[in-house]
Order: sequence, then C-alpha cells, then structure tokens
Amino acid sequence: MADNDPSWEPPPARRSRRVPPVVLLVAVVVVGLLAGRATGGGGDRELAVEVDTTPSPTAAPTPSPSAAPTPAAPTPTPDSTVAWSLRWRTLPAAPITAREYHTAVWTGREMLVWGGSSITADGDSVAKADGAAFSPRSGRWRRLPPAPIGGRFGHIGVWTGEEMLVWGGADHSETAPVTGAAFNPDTGRWRTTAPAPIQGRSNHVAVWTGKELLVWGGTFRDVFGDGAAYDPATDRWRRLPRGPLAERFGATAVWTGEEMLVWGGATHTLDYDAGPKGAAYDPVADRWRRLPPSPLRGRADHIAAWTGREMVLWGGSALGFGGQVFGDGAAFDPVSDRWRSLPRGAPTPRFGHSAVWTGAQVLVWGGVNRTFTDDGGAYDPRRDRWTPIAPAPVEGPSRYPAVWTGDQDEGLMLLWGGSVTPSGAAYRAPGPARLRGLRGIFTR
Repeated sequence: MADNDPSWEPPPARRSRRVPPVVLLVAVVVVGLLAGRATGGGGDRELAVEVDTTPSPTAAPTPSPSAAPTPAAPTPTPDSTVAWSLRWRTLPAAPITAREYHTAVWTGREMLVWGGSSITADGDSVAKADGAAFSPRSGRWRRLPPAPIGGRFGHIGVWTGEEMLVWGGADHSETAPVTGAAFNPDTGRWRTTAPAPIQGRSNHVAVWTGKELLVWGGTFRDVFGDGAAYDPATDRWRRLPRGPLAERFGATAVWTGEEMLVWGGATHTLDYDAGPKGAAYDPVADRWRRLPPSPLRGRADHIAAWTGREMVLWGGSALGFGGQVFGDGAAFDPVSDRWRSLPRGAPTPRFGHSAVWTGAQVLVWGGVNRTFTDDGGAYDPRRDRWTPIAPAPVEGPSRYPAVWTGDQDEGLMLLWGGSVTPSGAAYRAPGPARLRGLRGIFTR
C-alpha cells in the first residue's frame, strides 16, 4: 500500500457504502489520432440565454446573497427546452499535464483522473502514472498520491463505491502489464491488485457489477476473446468462460444489473462483421448468450450507454480514418430481446466520442471525423429524439473521457483532457433544478 502523500487532503468524511451498479462507459481506442483543428476559447458557451459568467479570481466558491441572479429563462416549449437550458463552463487548470487515453471516474463527490499518454517536446510518447481529483462543489483540483504501479494508457477505470480500480493498458514496453491498482479517496491510499489470470491488453471493455470488475476482449500484439472477473473484497480473479464472440478489440460494454452486454469491435483482420456482433454474460450463471442481429453494420470506437431499460449504441467507424464513419445508432432491450433503430437528427458522424447517461438522456460529445469535433447531441429515449449540444470551451483536439455527476436534474457532464494543452469543461444538462449546492463552478 502506498504511503500517503502529505499534499493529499481527503474529501469530507462520509459513511463508506457500496452504491448500486453504475453505468460504465468505456471509450476504446482503435486507430491513431490525426491532428485536428484547435477549438480554442474559454469561459462559458450558451445557446440562448445571456448569463454573466466572468470567472472569479480564484477557483474557490464565492456565493453571495447580493450577487446578480441569472436572468430568468423563457418558458420552455418542446422545441426550445434544450436551447434555453444548456450551458458550458470551463474548468479551472488541473495540477497535472496534458494527456489522452486516460481514464476518469465519478465517486459521488469528485472526478478522479489517472494515467494516460503524452507527447514530449522531442515527439516521444510517455505513459503517465499520476492523476488528480476535481470537486465541482468547491471548484478545485488536487493531486492524487503516487500510484504503486507504473504509468499506462488505454487502460480501464471503474468506480466500485469505495475505490477506483484501474487495470490493463500499455506502457510502451514489450509486454502489457497484468497488474492493476485501487485508490480509496477517503483515505488517500493506493493498493496493488493481484495479477490477472489473462494476458495484459488495451482496447478492452470493462463493467462494474456491484461485486466484480468484468474485463473482456482487447488487443496487445494479438487480439483476445477471453476475459476475467476481479473481486476487490477478496483480491481474487477468476476466468470467464469462453463466449460466442470472436476475438476482438474496440467493442463496448454496459452492465444491465444482471448481464454484461458486449457489442461491436474488430477482429485481428479488421473484420467488423465476423460472426455474431453481440453477446451477454451473466456472472451469476457464469454463462454467455448471443444477442440477436442488430440493424447496424459492424463497427468499433462507438459509444454504448445503459438507460435502465435499453443499451443505446451510436456512431463509430470501420477502418478508422480510411473507412466509413457512422452517424446512426440503435437501442437493444434485453427483456424483449429486440432492437430498434434510433431516429435521425443525431450529431454529425464520428468515432472516439464520449457519452454519459443522465437518467433522462444520453449525452454524446466530441469525437473524430477527419478533424476533432467539440459539439454533440442529447438523445431522449422516452421521446425518441435528438437535440443539439453546443461546442464546448476546450483548448484543443483530443479524446476527453466524460463522467456524469448526479441525477437528471442536478448533474453535470465533466470532461478533461488534451493532447497538447490540458483543459476541461462542465456541461449542465436540461432540468428544472439549478444545481443546488454545486456552486464551485456555476455560481460566481
């Protein structure tokens, strides 16, 4: 277990408890990145309402009863609901350097960012072993203590309710690490996890079930079709049985509360339609089942989100920059075992984007299609329609992992990353609440 970093200040005490399984959105890396256009700018961006968003001199919250209130928004209509209520705000500077292919998880109070890869002035790629925590309530960052494992990128990160688990990834060496680590933000301590019984890899999928971390697929000098489950309570792994899917990387996975649904990805020959494209794994029964054929063509580097009823898929690519980039999607209901196509009106086609489920909408942001994009869209499965998300005030092209901080009324989508210049942003989704208590970045 790593020693405490004297600069680490644990967040306010809380009762330690496990939380219900959360939706885990795994952004996978399939192809190399091209330099895109810089999306410079800062501060806030809104679609309709003019709001005084001048940053305060410090990142600390400064609520004041005399502060000028935000102008009242017009009464929403079905066509204007999103337009008047969406807002971006720039995050304060983080205490860590630029990177991409890192992970971010939400603990219930903080976004924990760790690992990734950066480019040096000489053009060399360096695996990062540091991280930081951001609190939207205080509007402040703090460094994480040093991890007991080496730097890596393309790994996975999940939140268990008590710890952030990281596993897998690559570190620019000849072998991929089979070790991982767990960080407890209440104590500020890390611990190493037992070595996995499967080969190290990146571009794999992972979900947290409420008891176990499930890992499947991926690639490192080969493409894998096996997986394993890790129980943090016992610090033990077990192998998953062989499933119906061919070896693949660049797939996505969600946890339904009963099954891990895996879909998409590419084989070692870059075949996106080889055999069945989806399968479900039940950890209680310890067995797989095939999913029925979907209305989508095979792809990788898409997003998947669990809504509580359906797995929503959207976007992705076949053969990356040199192939087709998709702007369509579908939803799968595991109870009825049926698919349905998503409507038109989605964002422009892209891959490598981020997504979160708010409790009411799937928020899709960023990604690549010839150049990096900084806008997105919100899909409402109840109304079966898309609405636009304005460009974010981020500094430059990159892939930014996203986390969702709360329920559909009071939550934020937080982004942080940057291949050259680090930057982050917070997006307030539509809802009647005005982010009560989240004053650190939205109240000035």
